Amino acid sequence: ASFGSYEVIQAYTDRLFGHGSNPFNRDTISTPSTLGTFRGEDGQEHAHKDGTSVRGQKLPQLKKLCDAHALKKHEVMFFDDDIKNIVGEYGALSDDYVNSFYCPEAFTRSVWETALRRMEEGDPTYMTQWKAA
Repeated sequence: ASFGSYEVIQAYTDRLFGHGSNPFNRDTISTPSTLGTFRGEDGQEHAHKDGTSVRGQKLPQLKKLCDAHALKKHEVMFFDDDIKNIVGEYGALSDDYVNSFYCPEAFTRSVWETALRRMEEGDPTYMTQWKAA
């Protein structure tokens, strides 16, 4: 889930993983535009636009990913460089997305591989270390 532009995120992950072996695509990259519309303060319907934040922070995007793919929250891996999106009032951990990873330097292939390994090993210390903070 990102507030960025889908095209930029796709290009970055293609470069990171190599085109053809990238686990991320339009179905698994959530940006605000995937959320459809919302009713604004003016009472009118407005389209969510990439590059903007949404009410509820990243939680609506994570929920939409779960609904679209029939996933349980613990089956979702979420990476963010803003700690508030992990542990804040609307942070992923506040809604039990336990496989949430804070990566302040950037999302890299190494971060992905480490998180995947830790998730597969069921290492709860790593997955919830930010919840305890």
